Amino acid sequence: MDILLRDFRYAIRRIAGDPGFAAITIAIMALGIGVNTAIFSIVDTVLFKPPPYRDVDRVVNIYTVGDDGFAATSSYPDILEFAGATDLFVDVTTYEMTFLSMIRPDGADAVVAEYVSANYFRTLGLEAERGRILGDVDRAPGAPPVAVVSHQTWRRRFGSDPSTVGRTLQFNGTTVTVVGVGPKGYNGSVTGFVVDFWIPITSTAPLLEERVARQLESRATRGTFVKARLQPNVSVEQAQAGLDVISDRLRSAYPETNAERSTLVMAAADVRILPFVDKFLYPVGTFLMIVVGLVLLIASSNLANLLLAKASTRQKEIAIRLALGASRRRLASQLLLESTMLSTMGGVVGVGLAYWMAKLILAFKPPIPIPIAIDLTIDVRVLTFALVLSVVTGVLFGLVPALKATKPELLPSLKDERNSIQVGGRKMSFRNLLVVGQVAVSLVLLIAAGLFVQSMRNASRIDPGFITDNVAITTLSLDMAGYAEAQSRSFYAELVERVQSSPGVQSVVLVDRLPLSAAIRTRNALVDGFELGPDEDGIPIDIVSVSPGYFVTLGVPLLRGRDFGVVDNESSPRVAIVSEAMANRFWDGDAIGRTLRLENAQDVPVTVVGVARDTKVRTLGEDPRPYLYLPHTQVFSAFVSVVARTEGDPGSTLELFRREIRAMDPNVPILETKTMPQHLGLALFAPRMGAALLSAFGILAMLLASLGLYGVVAFAVSNRTRELGIRVALGAQYGDIIKMVMRESVALVGIGVVIGLVLAAGSTFPLSRVLYGIDGLAPGTYLAVASVFFSIALLASFIPARRAAKVDPVVALRSE
Repeated sequence: MDILLRDFRYAIRRIAGDPGFAAITIAIMALGIGVNTAIFSIVDTVLFKPPPYRDVDRVVNIYTVGDDGFAATSSYPDILEFAGATDLFVDVTTYEMTFLSMIRPDGADAVVAEYVSANYFRTLGLEAERGRILGDVDRAPGAPPVAVVSHQTWRRRFGSDPSTVGRTLQFNGTTVTVVGVGPKGYNGSVTGFVVDFWIPITSTAPLLEERVARQLESRATRGTFVKARLQPNVSVEQAQAGLDVISDRLRSAYPETNAERSTLVMAAADVRILPFVDKFLYPVGTFLMIVVGLVLLIASSNLANLLLAKASTRQKEIAIRLALGASRRRLASQLLLESTMLSTMGGVVGVGLAYWMAKLILAFKPPIPIPIAIDLTIDVRVLTFALVLSVVTGVLFGLVPALKATKPELLPSLKDERNSIQVGGRKMSFRNLLVVGQVAVSLVLLIAAGLFVQSMRNASRIDPGFITDNVAITTLSLDMAGYAEAQSRSFYAELVERVQSSPGVQSVVLVDRLPLSAAIRTRNALVDGFELGPDEDGIPIDIVSVSPGYFVTLGVPLLRGRDFGVVDNESSPRVAIVSEAMANRFWDGDAIGRTLRLENAQDVPVTVVGVARDTKVRTLGEDPRPYLYLPHTQVFSAFVSVVARTEGDPGSTLELFRREIRAMDPNVPILETKTMPQHLGLALFAPRMGAALLSAFGILAMLLASLGLYGVVAFAVSNRTRELGIRVALGAQYGDIIKMVMRESVALVGIGVVIGLVLAAGSTFPLSRVLYGIDGLAPGTYLAVASVFFSIALLASFIPARRAAKVDPVVALRSE
């Protein structure tokens, strides 16, 4: 311990003795470790940090799996069957996210709520911050309407006012009493999404939404998620086996609704959003960690290069200490301690940078109306990651410089032949190999960034099949304001008339699902004359309900047939318009007059009256998809987007929407207002996010690699000052010196670029499958990125070369 303390004090003196070197080294490592810690904090929070439940390993998620293989929601009657398995579960609880209208004196706001069973907090082992949690008293129908406000909403909306507990609020026209403030740091059942209120599903929710009352009785309606707490002696596998028995019983007892339904039990800590969503999140998290790991590799290579340069200036000191009897192991351990301390200091600064980097990254939020919050607290897990990363980096990349510096037979630094290989008839030092590696890795990151930027541009140029300019959108759900269907129809008709009569508005229509929305809405269809497979109950078709004039408003041509009109009302025969892809798939293009039947539509035939040109439905990169348009008058939805086509800037129409809605009923909440380009931002979010992150990391890697190249050339020039002075004295011209120094830099950069191109071809080729409009290797992007990087790298080496060419021969000849 005494030796370690002496080495520690000695390392501190050495670091303090050269503050410039220490500052540069710490800054480089802070950037590398900081960006890794920032990404780790996000990835850890989203994918790995366990939820804050008591005894989280005893909490499980239960899903109902349909015939399509997706693990999703369950029906409430089925959940009661699960809850009856008391030999498996201590508690079974439900939750379902929804929007509610919270009425204020000056209007109404849309808030996010979770309908939960009364034992929700007890099942998860969570306690209230203030007041009380939901309990058995809130279970029975007829119990006073109550809610628990989330801690974040309590702080944001109510200013952390203690009197919030006991206050009454108006939700969907119903008076609800706030009985408690939720636990601090818990925002809801879905990672990253913020819930404003928790409301008991059996007592309060039916008062707020009529559909919930029906849902509580319907075994065919599946919209509720399930969590459960296992009995102390029950494992996840045993719970799965027990629910398999219950599923078999339900399939036999209720074949109409449960014939092809099974259950899936998963540990709650293993689920972040949904199982089928999580499988896409984990590869993204892995990819980001690999990318920032490469940035750290470049930063660490600079650390090794700087330590090698520093060690060469201490050769005399080390030789004397070796001659006086110091062991090589002792000296190497001292040098290794110095590198580890420098790296750890960089890690400390990097943790501070990581918080701000992570906040900057999370500023890229998807354009959805649900609040998103990710806890960026620098906790023990993040600090441990940063500490381990700092120490491991310092040891690994300080080891070679320490061993090279303490070799008993030290050759003159001018030759620097130790651990070298032959390249082009000249020696390549270990420092040069590090630079080549930096160039190669940086080029891989830059090429990946270039591909994502090209993909983003390609995606933004894809024709979605409808117009995107001069379109304003507002989204409402009148059932949140307590409107019955007849009232909703009247409200929407008046709103359309008001907005359409305003100057600058060409047309206004209603649609219950905008194309390229996050939600996917399908119905099973039975198409007359189309044979189903032996295991098929119907063909899943994307559907949407629209009002007359939708195709004109969005610029979607009708290829055959007619548009919807006033004749297509509630009492008239059911009609539909199909996309060209649907007409071609089922009727070889001859769709007019053909019929189909939709699941849960009382077997009423629907007649095709028109065929519309294909549009993008789910994603910008998809092939033409069968799409079924239904008249909003016949398939009514209280949740709609009101779409207006304007003559000029749609921004003023957004304000017109707000003004007219407030004038008609100030208690109607507006869920969202946006223009069509803003709506398309959701479809473009992934390519934009990928392009922004990879560009930032690629540029950082390029700067670090250029700094490493600059350092190697500058160090080589400083070591060759005497040689350069002799050459100048013998008549070497300015250009000759530049060429001589730059020739070696060009060799290093060229080798690195070639290796980088090969690595990029192997590592980025798989990305072309998830990028828009990019097939194969995209040689144009490779060439452009390589040219830009080559130019910047040469500039980094030209600066010390230019300084070398201006060396004074007299001063150079006096140098040692």
